[in-house]
Order: sequence, then structure tokens, then C-alpha cells
Amino acid sequence: MCGIFISYGSISRKDLKYYLKKITLRGKDTFGISYINSENPKTFYYSYKNINFNECILSTESKNSLIIANSRLITNGSNEKNTQPLTNNELCMVHNGIVLDYTDLESNSIELEQTNKSDTAVLFEQISSLLNTKNFFSEIERYLNSLTGEINLVFYVKSTNQLFYYTNNGSLFLNKNNKNIILFSEKNFFLKKYRKHVNQINSNKLYNFSLKDDLKIYNSRNYKKI
Repeated sequence: MCGIFISYGSISRKDLKYYLKKITLRGKDTFGISYINSENPKTFYYSYKNINFNECILSTESKNSLIIANSRLITNGSNEKNTQPLTNNELCMVHNGIVLDYTDLESNSIELEQTNKSDTAVLFEQISSLLNTKNFFSEIERYLNSLTGEINLVFYVKSTNQLFYYTNNGSLFLNKNNKNIILFSEKNFFLKKYRKHVNQINSNKLYNFSLKDDLKIYNSRNYKKI
């Protein structure tokens, strides 16, 4: 399965490199990381064998930096456009798992071909459209609970300046300390000093919290192949 890492707040380059290397243990096909901030947002995408941590690990001492990273194990939609995080000007999203039931989507299935979208890409499009509804929070939660399969999802919405997270199987973990908030797909991947204070996210409920400042998403794909 894929590895997910989210950090909001201040984090050292050393700790960030530790965490990013940990998530690559879960996904060994592609890797991506987005820095969402008010001054210099960036996104990096790599094939697994071509990850350059020296290039993509940036200084993040700012207290209001949001980092969203994913290391992907491909189950469908193997073309490079499906490398996560998926972004547009409004939304940045990562997903771990596989959606088996597409009855709430416009298409009833996703072909497992290189030119097609992944299940994450379809989720991304559906959530993007639901953001335009009046009660988008409850609509997104209802939609996610209607699906079957394994879903562990984190996404940032620029217009509300909020981070949202959801799991239907408990494979998402949260730690809050005086420097940052971290979301992870694996409890044992947290630094040892934080593990006693890690909470497992309850299933089938959408959570969110507000961020400070007016953050920006870097919406451009520059994929580095093997």
C-alpha cells in the first residue's frame, strides 16, 4: 500500500528526511511531495528509483508550512499523471488504499491501463466537484462512507484554508506536539519520542482543522523518470 506523510508546523530537515524515507517502505513505484505555504510553494515528483532527497527536502522551519507527501504502490492507473499528491489551484490530495466500488462515480469502473486514471484521481475529481456544494463537508463524508475498499485520505482546500483527513479502516495516525501536527499511515514510523502520544484516527468520520496564513498550492507537474 502507499505511504502518507503530512506535517503542519516546523520540522527539521533531519526529521523530514527520516519520515520521507519511512513512507517509501510502503510504496516503491512513485514518490511526490508538496510544500504548501504563503511564499514559495513547490511540488516534486519522482519515480521511486530516481528520488532525490537532497533536492526535494527543503527548509521548513516556518511555523505555518504544510507538507503533503506520498510514496505510491501502483494498483491501477500506472501512468505518471497519477503520481501523488494530486493538485489543482484549489485542492491538494493524497490517498492510500484501493476503492472497489464506484457506484457513486460517473463511471462504474476504472480500467487498469496505463493511460487511465487511478482510483485516487477519480476521488480527487469527485471531491473537487463536491466542494462546490452548499454543505460540502457532510456531502464529502457521506460520499466517502458510501464507498467500499480501503480509503485513507488527506486533502487541503485552499478556499477554506483547512486540512481534511479520513479513514475507513483506522490506518491513519495523528501526533500533535508544540512544534507541529503530523499525520502518518503507520504508527511505528513516528520518531520514538512521539509514539506514546500518537492517536489512531477513528474510522468513517471526516475530520478537519484550520490553518494559519493564506497558503498557496504549487500546481504544476514536473515528473522525473528513471
